[in-house]
Amino acid sequence: MSENKKVAINPILASVIQRRLNAVTHDMAKVLQQTSRSPVFNEAGDFVTGLFDHQTRMMEQSANIPIIGFGAQPALPYIMEFFKDDLYPGDVIVHNDVYEGGNQTHDVGIYKPVFYQDELVGWTVSKGHLTDLGGATAGGYNPQHTEVWQEAIRIPGVKIIEKGKIRRDVWKMLFANVRVKIVEEDVKAMIGACNIGERGLLKVVEKYGLETFRSHLDYIIEATEKQTKEIIRRWRPGTYYGVSYMVSDGVDPLRKYKIAVKITINDDGKVKMDFTGTDKQAPGFTNMPPAGAKAACAIAYLMLINPGTEIAQNEGLFSSLDCYFPKGSILNPNFPAATIVGNQIADVLLEAIMNALKDAVPDQVTAGWCKACPPVFTGTDPRKNEPYFDFGFMAKGGQGALKGFDGFNGIGFAGAAGCMRSQDPEMLEIKDPFFMEAYEYLPDSAGAGKYRGGYGTYVKIRIDGDNNAVGTLGDGMEYEGAKLPHGLFGGREGMSNNYLLYLPDGTTQKVGSKDMVFQVPKGTWLEMYCGGGGGYGSPILRDINKVQEEVSDGLLSIEKAKNEYGVEVDPKTGKVNLEATNLLRKQLLS
Repeated sequence: MSENKKVAINPILASVIQRRLNAVTHDMAKVLQQTSRSPVFNEAGDFVTGLFDHQTRMMEQSANIPIIGFGAQPALPYIMEFFKDDLYPGDVIVHNDVYEGGNQTHDVGIYKPVFYQDELVGWTVSKGHLTDLGGATAGGYNPQHTEVWQEAIRIPGVKIIEKGKIRRDVWKMLFANVRVKIVEEDVKAMIGACNIGERGLLKVVEKYGLETFRSHLDYIIEATEKQTKEIIRRWRPGTYYGVSYMVSDGVDPLRKYKIAVKITINDDGKVKMDFTGTDKQAPGFTNMPPAGAKAACAIAYLMLINPGTEIAQNEGLFSSLDCYFPKGSILNPNFPAATIVGNQIADVLLEAIMNALKDAVPDQVTAGWCKACPPVFTGTDPRKNEPYFDFGFMAKGGQGALKGFDGFNGIGFAGAAGCMRSQDPEMLEIKDPFFMEAYEYLPDSAGAGKYRGGYGTYVKIRIDGDNNAVGTLGDGMEYEGAKLPHGLFGGREGMSNNYLLYLPDGTTQKVGSKDMVFQVPKGTWLEMYCGGGGGYGSPILRDINKVQEEVSDGLLSIEKAKNEYGVEVDPKTGKVNLEATNLLRKQLLS
């Protein structure tokens, strides 16, 4: 609770202020998306915008990538501690240091302090994934990296604009270390978004007055905390345990790392997640800073408390959640460990949490998601004679099903929670030296269930650049021994991932989940089979009409319809044989 003067609280005014703050963050996001140059921003939307108060509490954030959004706040205490009284109107600070509150070296935050009548009101923040920021490899993703310095420039919080004037020396130094020109334009767009946020926040403060604003903000945050605790009190109190595994650390492709969690649900509406027992940090780039780990916990937490409930995203949402990550583990590595694949560990962490809570909140937990494994591409575009760098955001697996709902198809990694968009195929071919032959759902990839898992995707791309390298940063590869996305309460497993390179000389090469293949020849084809989510409930209980519809759509084979759902579909007519289906289902249930 901030030290504010007593102001009579008007709940209606509080709701208006909350909605206006939310609108400001979405205005910021719209500006950033429409003025940025990188497809990572303007197509995939791999960023977030937010507002924080003078105590660094989250006031609101945009509905973009939550692993970045919930990972934006931890840097603010470091920034405020360093600059102390050396903050002025017009200042803009850039930050990415994972050892001072960052979640990933390439998830760069732009932080702008906002003043009203010479008093700090709060901060506007835009944070997103920059395609390059120096380091030993373009884009920063290389399994050979073992130290943070190899990934990118470390920026613990530096003013790039001071009192409204660009610090030309800092600006020049920063972008002299960047290979891709559009990064500078993306940073300008991020600064522009913060300027829009400052304007919007000050309009709210000016309209209602600073004390009224702060008092009502306290009320909004406290109301969200109260609402959250009321939901948690419906859960079954107790202590629950969950485990999941990450396969490959980039150095040893077959090594498995355990994420273990003990979750204590108290009857006062508080939850503690203790990750004691999680394996020690990896030698490669598969470690997760605590800011990212806390953000991943927040995503799982939000999924469990939010179904069907409208709840504001502010500090009150997480004040009842306490997380502990052992020092020296893959969720809190010792300096100077590499961490750039940390965001993707969110898939594994979320799975451990869902495994733990399946008995505490069985109606809210999801079955296993397909582990994400987005590809990264670097090289030279011969059409422009310029370096290129991009992700394959369309390579997405399916979500695990939950009670009452099928999993979403092609949703991607859990850290994005469905907010990561796929690139438009035509725009991808315009911006990068690629030819896309296929982009479609992958038949039979979804885990069967009363509520089936989401279908994964199949993508086939020809790489027509020079000096190409193809990398991956994820998990769930079939041939690495990854566990299949699990089903729940009788649901079946989803399909795993499988990536293959077809070289011009006729040879084929498998791509690992944390891999970097250099000197990929022009004309090489990359095939990506992205798996599906696990099912929920017995497949024999699934609506027969839904089974027939998916057979007709080519998503489900006649064989799987029969063997897993107990539905007989005539291959000639595509219609269900009800008599044979009823008999088969009785046999399967007996």
